[in-house]
Amino acid sequence: MRYQDCLSLMELLEIKRAPELTDSETQAHLESCARCQVLLANLEHEAPEEVQLPADLPELARVRTEMGEPAHMTAGQLWLASTPDLPHWRFPVLVIGRPRQRPGTVLVAPAFTEIDSATDLDLLLPEDTLGYDAAAAIWAFGPVFEHQLDEHVGKLRADLLDEVRALYQHVAVGGERPVHAHVGLALAGDKDPRRDFRQELLERIRPLYQPVRTAEIGTPAELGTEQEQPETTFGGFLAGLLAAGEEWDKPTLLEQADLSATQLERFLQDDLDLTHARDIHALARTIKALHLELDDVELPLMRSLRRTRGGEMRIGTEELSVAARGESGADEEDLARDLFAGLADVDESPEARKRAAARYWDALASRYEELT
Repeated sequence: MRYQDCLSLMELLEIKRAPELTDSETQAHLESCARCQVLLANLEHEAPEEVQLPADLPELARVRTEMGEPAHMTAGQLWLASTPDLPHWRFPVLVIGRPRQRPGTVLVAPAFTEIDSATDLDLLLPEDTLGYDAAAAIWAFGPVFEHQLDEHVGKLRADLLDEVRALYQHVAVGGERPVHAHVGLALAGDKDPRRDFRQELLERIRPLYQPVRTAEIGTPAELGTEQEQPETTFGGFLAGLLAAGEEWDKPTLLEQADLSATQLERFLQDDLDLTHARDIHALARTIKALHLELDDVELPLMRSLRRTRGGEMRIGTEELSVAARGESGADEEDLARDLFAGLADVDESPEARKRAAARYWDALASRYEELT
C-alpha cells in the first residue's frame, strides 16, 4: 500500500472521536495498514495538544481577505503577476506607474527575497508589506500588460513611495544617487558577488517582460523555417546583445556607457534624432562601451535611420547668418534647438532624409573616433 493512500491525522482524529461514523472503505484500510493502526493507537492514549496561534495571525489573514481589488491601479501597489510562459508561477511586483507611450501596460519593479543581495538601487520592503522580507529591484523595472496583474497583495507607505519615485528617476534619467535608509549597500567594485545575483534576477524575470516585448517586436521565426527573416535594425541588434545575457545587461550598459534609461530605451526602439543628431554622443559611447567597430553597426544603424522620424533642416531661400550664445557649459543639443527655433522647418522627403542620414552617420563616425 502506498503512503499516499494512508489516512490523514485529521481523519484519524475523527475516527477516534466517532468510530461509529467510519465508512466501510476507511475501516478496510485501517484494518490492513500497520501505520494507521499505530497512529490511531497513539491518539487513543494521548490527547492531542491544542495548537495556539499567534494573536496577530488572524488579524493578518482578515486584512488580506478584506483588502480586495483596488478601485484604481496606482504607484506603490504590490501585485502578483503572471506570464503565459510560466502558467503555474506568479511574480511579486511593485507598480511604479503607467508609461504613456505604452497604453494598456504598467511599469513594474520585480520583488525578490534574497535581501542580502540588495544594493542601493533596491528598495527594502517592510516585512508586513508582503508578509516576509523582500526587496524591489527598481533598477530592473520594465513594462507588463495590465491584465498580467492577477492579485493585489499590498501597498507601500507614502514615505516609501517617495523613495521609489526618487530611485526610478535616478535610474531612468540619471544624476546623483538618492540617499535613503530603506535600501541596500552600494556595490563594492566589479567583483562584488551581488553583480552575479543581478544577472540571475534578470534571467529569472525575463518571462515576465516577454509578453510586451513580443507584442512590440514580434515573435522571432523558428530556425529552419522558410519564413523570411526581417532586416535587423540597430535596436534589434542591441536588444539581441542584451537578451543573450552573457556579458551585458541593461544596468551594466547604462553604467559603462554613461546613459540614462530613457536614452537606452530610445535606442532599443530605433527612435534616433535624425533631424538634429542630438543623440550621437550617447550613441557613440554605447557602441564604444560594447567594444563594437563601426562596420559592425553601419547596416543596422542605417536601417534604424530609415525607420525613425525626422529629416533635413530647411531654412528657406535666403541666406541667413545666425549666431548663438549661451552660458558656459551649456548643452550643445539645447543650443542647436534654440539656434533654429522659429527659423526652420523639416524636409521629410525621401531625398532629404537620405542626406540627413548620411550626415548623421558622418557625425557619429567622427564622434566615435574622438573616443578612441
